[in-house]
Amino acid sequence: METFNRSVTSRPAPYDQRNIEDYKLIGKNISLALDKIQGDDCIPATEESLASLAGCSRGTLRNRKWPLVRLREIKKQRKTRSGKAQQKTATKQPQNKEEELVMALNASRNEAARWFDKYKDSEADNRKFRRANNLLKEEKEALIRELTQLRNQKTTSSPMISDMSKPSGSVTQFPDRSAAGA
Repeated sequence: METFNRSVTSRPAPYDQRNIEDYKLIGKNISLALDKIQGDDCIPATEESLASLAGCSRGTLRNRKWPLVRLREIKKQRKTRSGKAQQKTATKQPQNKEEELVMALNASRNEAARWFDKYKDSEADNRKFRRANNLLKEEKEALIRELTQLRNQKTTSSPMISDMSKPSGSVTQFPDRSAAGA
């Protein structure tokens, strides 16, 4: 039995060049996607989002390994940045009791304003729903009146309808004249 040895052939297979080009293109897409993830904290640093942005599968990312290493680095950078941001907000603590009370008062005012806006929005929605409900009630009443009229017409015209229900193709029987004259 003969075995086929590729290394003996001098020419590469026709698809080898295309595979190399695809490999490089996907690598470039992965690199661009990682740059995009690194630059935008709104994009989650997950395999799924990276694969989606790069236009490849998660298996491709796992096979290449380097994208996942860089993804972990991005996650670490984000954690350290968020830790620094928390420290900055912690330093904005009020200096005295008066500042603390002013901040609490402003927060309460903002909350009250939000609830007032929600109330106004719901009140407007309620008016719209009432109008729609009234229109539907009027339409329902009109349909009920129309149905009642149709039923009344049916009962008044039912004798005519019963006469009409007889087959129109029936032949009236006349006395046989030939038998009388014979």
